[in-house]
Amino acid sequence: MSDEKEKEGSFDPRCVADIYDKLSNHNYALRAFGALLKSSDFNELSDDSAGELPVTHPDHPCNLRWGLSQIIDLYLAHQESILAGYVDQYHKSDICLLRRAKYIIDSMNHGSYQSKNVAIRELREAADRLDTVINRNGELKEKAEELKNRCMEYLQPLTGKKAVGG
Repeated sequence: MSDEKEKEGSFDPRCVADIYDKLSNHNYALRAFGALLKSSDFNELSDDSAGELPVTHPDHPCNLRWGLSQIIDLYLAHQESILAGYVDQYHKSDICLLRRAKYIIDSMNHGSYQSKNVAIRELREAADRLDTVINRNGELKEKAEELKNRCMEYLQPLTGKKAVGG
């Protein structure tokens, strides 16, 4: 997921290196934070040492602990958002849409669906995913067309209708 706009439906598995680079940059900040924590005197963070400080005072130990936890939560949330972006890109990619459709077709091959309605719904969803790949006109278009034809071969007898676009 580089800064330039990726072609819709593409997913480069080499982006793992990009993920590593982005998360590694955060590791330096977290390591620096850890070094500061190692050299800190935590006696000042105990509630017993609060003395006469009101709980609302910024230097009260409970506020300092809360601040430290917020820093950690911030970094974790940012790293999770980086990973979520890549996961989302993958789930929208042609390769993922193709794999999910193929899984449904393979399940039909093995008679995995006990319910006719469930099988119809799954096959229609697979056909929709394959249409997305086909319409993007990428390098997986031919494979998507093959899988869609197989999908329609299963769907037609279940619905009793000639499949449109199949």
